[in-house]
Amino acid sequence: MKHFLRFSLICIILLGTSAVQAKKGPVNIIPKPTECKVYKGSFPLQAGTEVIILDGQPELASLAVYFTESIKAAGGPAMKVTTIKQYSKITSKAVYLSINKSDSLLGKEGYELRVDKNYIMLNAYTGRGLFYGLQSLFQLMPAETANAAKAGKPVKWEVQAVKIKDEPRYSYRGLHLDVSRHMFPVEFVKKYIDLLSMYKMNTFHWHLTDDQGWRIEIKKYPKLTTVGATRKGTQVAKTDETDNKPYGGFFTQDEVREVVA
Repeated sequence: MKHFLRFSLICIILLGTSAVQAKKGPVNIIPKPTECKVYKGSFPLQAGTEVIILDGQPELASLAVYFTESIKAAGGPAMKVTTIKQYSKITSKAVYLSINKSDSLLGKEGYELRVDKNYIMLNAYTGRGLFYGLQSLFQLMPAETANAAKAGKPVKWEVQAVKIKDEPRYSYRGLHLDVSRHMFPVEFVKKYIDLLSMYKMNTFHWHLTDDQGWRIEIKKYPKLTTVGATRKGTQVAKTDETDNKPYGGFFTQDEVREVVA
């Protein structure tokens, strides 16, 4: 607690003495943040840029690795995670990630983000909130960074200068996928979940069974899949006719466990 208060005080001093001026114009963050101010300038991400976290927080360490590895996998610079005992001073050109278990005002999925030309500070009450803050951080980068690994040309990795305080309006934010009518492979389902999390949705509604097909393996009742997973044909538009083409498939229990994990 003492260490975080010191860190918060440093943040307040930096924000109060910032020389940059807010400018008009929205940022491309989906969904729209609760509070957002845009400033001139940007923070550059470069090889060796430090991502600084406090020691003794496994969840925070995992998220820091997720952040750096995501940038690297997309073709960005190789940054490094640095663990410290306490926040004592701000290192120029560094990214600070913090989970503050005493700051419940941010809510379970809220976060605060400050991007300056010299540093990035992201703070949340929970790991979930920090994860959603990282999604906003990704979206603040130029659009071409998303495909930098395939671009074949230099991409400028930088983050727009902003000050954001954000939390979701609704606790349940879900999206539905009906695989009973239209079967999708496991890799597509994983991609679907990745996209859900990118836009800060927190619930995946997997529609596995209906009269159109049974899609989950139940070993005690094998006919659910040997019979129920394949239909003789699919309805044609809004008629009583079918195309008479067998259609089916199902997820094994191991595949379902993989998706859940």
